[in-house]
Amino acid sequence: MSEMTRAELERELRLLRRFIRRRLGHAKISRVLAGDLETTALTSEERAIWSKRFLAQMSEPGPEEEAYYDELRESGKVVGLDPPGEPDMEA
Repeated sequence: MSEMTRAELERELRLLRRFIRRRLGHAKISRVLAGDLETTALTSEERAIWSKRFLAQMSEPGPEEEAYYDELRESGKVVGLDPPGEPDMEA
């Protein structure tokens, strides 16, 4: 096994530090998404990633929302609208 030069060692160390920062950043982002940490704890790069993940999460209903609206539809207490805006009991 050949010895690494100082430049190679420094490069490897930089890559390792970057990898660790990203892993820690994703852990922080997950904590913020779970409501366990404030968004102010994020760096600007982490905040940009959080924003994309948050918007993706909020654009789709969660399982509880799906169950709630399924129950409303089945009970007949709610009427959906079809694309033209007319009442649609099957919605």
